Amino acid sequence: LKDWPNKKDSDIASEIFGFHGFKPEVEDTEVIHDETVSTIIQRETDMQFLMRLALRNGFDCYVQGTDGYFGPSQLDESPQPLLAVHFGEESNLNSFSIEVNSITPVNVSMSQIDRMNKEVLDVSVESAQQTSLGDTGPTDILASGMEPGKVYMGMNTATGIPEMEALAQGLYHKAEWFVTGTGEISGNMYGHVLKPRKTVTIKGINERHSGVYYVSRVTHFFSSNGYIQTFSVKRNAIMVVGDEDFASSGGGLF
Repeated sequence: LKDWPNKKDSDIASEIFGFHGFKPEVEDTEVIHDETVSTIIQRETDMQFLMRLALRNGFDCYVQGTDGYFGPSQLDESPQPLLAVHFGEESNLNSFSIEVNSITPVNVSMSQIDRMNKEVLDVSVESAQQTSLGDTGPTDILASGMEPGKVYMGMNTATGIPEMEALAQGLYHKAEWFVTGTGEISGNMYGHVLKPRKTVTIKGINERHSGVYYVSRVTHFFSSNGYIQTFSVKRNAIMVVGDEDFASSGGGLF
């Protein structure tokens, strides 16, 4: 049980990572939680606490090597080597399945009373601030006359408009991942190790679903039959943008 007075979420992340000997790679969260208004209280392990802070900012939080990362999903880096399914000799996926849930994306609103002057504070988020991985976003696939769903946040407290906006934007971004997929890589054919929390280009699943995906999970299996990687990916759009690199990755046998 610990209090964190007069700290930004990013300050807390940097301090905790540093305490454990990790080099902080932290995105500034701007909002300082003034102890005269509110104080952040930690009641869980350090990593559970950081994951909670990351969630309310729409951030990723993880440790990789000697670095501790606390910031937005890294969607603008160059994708990892190409994955291909149903693509003849270039195929390196044993299987791939995809799901599109068009009712997941929602607009987000939040209201509360300012504790200092008793004014009503209202926030509404109806657009994304993160990179789109495809040409057609979730609101673009709704039928004519349909409006996106709306979530009204309750039982959440914030110190003011900036923190309310961060909470609402984070929830909007989380709901925006309406395309999810799982697959199995023939590691001996892929010739690379797929890494989570990075992007990868997948081809061979038509123009609608081929494109860049964000890798959320990878599991590795080694046996006498070879090397297999199972993975999960997600996407916040469909259709190709036009600048994807669908050339062969050139990966061969290990």
